[in-house]
Amino acid sequence: MTVADTYALLSSRSFYEKNGTKKFRFDARGLIIDRCASVPFFIYEESGSCYISISPGVFLESDLRIDCAHADGCTFHFYGKETGLEALVLE
Repeated sequence: MTVADTYALLSSRSFYEKNGTKKFRFDARGLIIDRCASVPFFIYEESGSCYISISPGVFLESDLRIDCAHADGCTFHFYGKETGLEALVLE
């Protein structure tokens, strides 16, 4: 999946945290969490994988690898770039 494809899928609708109550929406201005916080982000490609870079303090790592096994973007998994640990699952 390309960076453009990833942007298009993430901005296509709102997502909810799996096993949680937070709502996430991606738009041109930033990542909006629960209609309260807008956090700047950008997506980049490195070594064939897409990563999202988010301001420090939102997650344990600021760079997360994006994994979407479904072409329709129904579920996104985010893994820490350094640790490889799952940081977030959005459905």
